[in-house]
Amino acid sequence: MLFFSNLSLLETKSSLREKQLEKCRLERLAAYYTNKIEYLSKSRRNVRLALLACRDAPVDYPKKTSKGAEQSYIRTCIRHYKKRLGEINKELKRF
Repeated sequence: MLFFSNLSLLETKSSLREKQLEKCRLERLAAYYTNKIEYLSKSRRNVRLALLACRDAPVDYPKKTSKGAEQSYIRTCIRHYKKRLGEINKELKRF
């Protein structure tokens, strides 16, 4: 009997640990996206660095390399990151 009670206690501890790790992962992702949004929203930013920061967004890179096309691409990336940040914040509220 003692063996089974210890086993359930270990399972409970491991599930709590998994929840803590998941919450920590979500908090790191939220900080990551917040920092990206802040940088991309700056009026004085290096355009090349901003384009590089947008590489992980699932948005197609503009075929034209004009300034307007680059700015539109960056705005689209910001919208994607804000949407993703909202999803992460909803998940964080569950904890």
